[in-house]
Amino acid sequence: MLATDGTWREADDAVDDWLSAVVAPALIGSLVLALAVAIFLFVRRLSGALDTPLALAPLVLTASAVLAWSAAIRWRLRDRRADWLAALVLALFAIACSFPGSRAFDWVAWLAAFAVYGLVPTRRSSPAVGSPSAADQVVQQLTRSRAADGSEAIHGTLLAEFAPGERIVVLHAAFCPPFERLPSVDVEAADGPVCDVKVAQVLHQGARLEARLSRASTAAERVTIDFAATVHSPLAD
Repeated sequence: MLATDGTWREADDAVDDWLSAVVAPALIGSLVLALAVAIFLFVRRLSGALDTPLALAPLVLTASAVLAWSAAIRWRLRDRRADWLAALVLALFAIACSFPGSRAFDWVAWLAAFAVYGLVPTRRSSPAVGSPSAADQVVQQLTRSRAADGSEAIHGTLLAEFAPGERIVVLHAAFCPPFERLPSVDVEAADGPVCDVKVAQVLHQGARLEARLSRASTAAERVTIDFAATVHSPLAD
């Protein structure tokens, strides 16, 4: 963990906001245009105006281009309606290019495109600023305090999430602003399956913790970890 991590994150957020302001309207416009083109080609195919399937090389290029575009829609817009419309465009292009689907290659190409599209993760939208609801799972909570003698401490709770088959999870707790002196850090597992927690690294601006289960998890597991980072005032020494 570096002292510049916070600056980098702010810069990344600014870039992301700029991309959202510029790219999102362009993608929405492209969605409308692509849907119109797909419907036009679909109607022409069903009416018999297009009577032969697309040749193999143009088919691969078309499927790849439509897949790349639909994946961008799914990744950037983060909207379920846009997601479904992009999938519809992909389906309409598949029919327009390959109907009646008499060649095995057409099925392979378009089914592969749909499979890849389904694997594209959707980005999580940023939640509104506010307190977590009762249904939310708190994954990190920090409280900073200062004693009368000038000593400072951060008490916090972290959530270690283990995927099935996973045994070790590394967690990071940021101290912002950084402590002027190197803190002492104590950790313990507060809730969940048997887990050994240790402090892997301590810096002025944060700590790296390592949580290790007694055995690899067979299902998703969660362990709540309590920690305290303390810096005593020179007057208290």
